[in-house]
Amino acid sequence: MSELVSPKQVAHAIGVSESSLKRWCDQGLIETVRTAGGHRRLAVSAVLGYLQKSGHRLVDPEMLGLPPLSAGAGQRSLAKAQSALIDALTQGQDLASRQIVVESFLAGHPMHEIADELVAPAFHEIGRQWGCGEVAVYQERHACEIMTRVLADLRRMTERHAAGTLKAIGGTLESDHYSLPNQLVELVLLNAGWDAISLGCNLPAETLELAIQQQCPRLVWLSVSHYACEEKFISAVERIRTAAFTNRSPFVIGGRMMCESLRQKVGEIACCDSMRQLDAYARALLQTQSN
Repeated sequence: MSELVSPKQVAHAIGVSESSLKRWCDQGLIETVRTAGGHRRLAVSAVLGYLQKSGHRLVDPEMLGLPPLSAGAGQRSLAKAQSALIDALTQGQDLASRQIVVESFLAGHPMHEIADELVAPAFHEIGRQWGCGEVAVYQERHACEIMTRVLADLRRMTERHAAGTLKAIGGTLESDHYSLPNQLVELVLLNAGWDAISLGCNLPAETLELAIQQQCPRLVWLSVSHYACEEKFISAVERIRTAAFTNRSPFVIGGRMMCESLRQKVGEIACCDSMRQLDAYARALLQTQSN
């Protein structure tokens, strides 16, 4: 999916005349950039942001590099979409998986709902099927690869926030290679209004400390899906908490491994049990820090 498209492509995608589209651009309703040759180009994320605000429908998403609309697009509940997504992922259907998730996003479902009620339950079920021998290892791994590409699409579809937006950085600690939850955190924070930047997975605590010192974020996150040694994990979290405190950066942590006993051991840190909680926390913090 190209991040920049021409006015002609956008006009065709939403079913309006090119002159109308250019007039909206001139009015500042859709942000545009100019090429070296002076041609106008629009970011796909800006176009989608305008559609969500204006109520205009996307009639030909392929013009923007998005998957074609399926029958009944936008009318499927997240519960039904979840069942369809499980089937598409386990069968290795890349396009169908993209359609299901992207259509949920275009239908206006908040990113935290897509994470909590679509993507996470789908992979929980695929994990159960894998554990029971109903799907093979390669199917589970392929499903992860497909979803990584789908979330990358959502990342490009998410409207960039203006310069000066508060920065959030985060990732996972050493031995934690689970990238999908971390990608979802980044997307939820982006959609909540933060300039969110995932630093990646399997990061040593010292490099996260350095990132906090050098980038001075206004929010630090850790996604926790796995750790090899509880004692080392707690020590690493303490190092990051200290670095965040020194920088006056709020620190939030969450993930499937953050049980109640572990929370008590890591001490006073903001913990989120769901992406919905993270979204609410991030929006409240953004409002507080922006005032």
